[in-house]
Amino acid sequence: MIVFNEDHVVEYANRSTERIFHEGLPIQGMGLEGVLRSSALLEHLDSAATQDDNEPTRIKINQGKKKLWFEVSCSKVQGMYTEGTYSTLLVMHDITKQKDLEASRRKFVANASHELRTPLTIIKGFAETLTDDKAEIDSKTRDRFTEKILKNAERLHRLVEDLLTISRLESRPFIIERTEQSLRSLFEEVAESYSSRLDLDKQKIEVKVDEAADWFSFDRYRINQVLAKLVENVFRYAPEFRSIRLEAVLEPESG
Repeated sequence: MIVFNEDHVVEYANRSTERIFHEGLPIQGMGLEGVLRSSALLEHLDSAATQDDNEPTRIKINQGKKKLWFEVSCSKVQGMYTEGTYSTLLVMHDITKQKDLEASRRKFVANASHELRTPLTIIKGFAETLTDDKAEIDSKTRDRFTEKILKNAERLHRLVEDLLTISRLESRPFIIERTEQSLRSLFEEVAESYSSRLDLDKQKIEVKVDEAADWFSFDRYRINQVLAKLVENVFRYAPEFRSIRLEAVLEPESG
């Protein structure tokens, strides 16, 4: 918040303004141009001076190497020191984090759209070929096409799950939903979901859960998410693996 007179001399500024624009030092008595150093903001103030009703405006201000965004609004107020004079009250809300988040979301949406388009295109292409040329396709080729469709459908499923995870984290970031249940059944569920991607002649996923570690209270969705990510990383970064073991052991408390 800044109050300045008709000569653009600062009459009042709160601590946030001094911290952001003058390293916490007082700016009362300084010229507005020397404090803000933003031609866009000064132009906005000049145009606002001739208007009675000013809508909030978003303005970028460079502070050294940093780029800050503010939602700016201003209005005429009674002069602080001389009766019959008027000053301008300038209110600036720092929305830099909001703008950064908006930019990150736009980038994420663009990347997600690209990632979704690739498996969809592959699925569509092979499905159309199987439909249009089914009389000419031999069983070996049909199996290969079907496998391609399945793998890309799984890839599409994982991408959608990632999107849903982000949505859940944004709406309910700190909620853990624990219920008493079997850890073994979860391990087996994860192993089963990846079975179609295994080369059965060379690869396997083993499940080993001690009886004492099987039943306890946990958030199934979040533990599933962790396990699936670990297994997915093995497929992605060590595709020639021979065996993956999902194991749970109950260790005695120390001391």
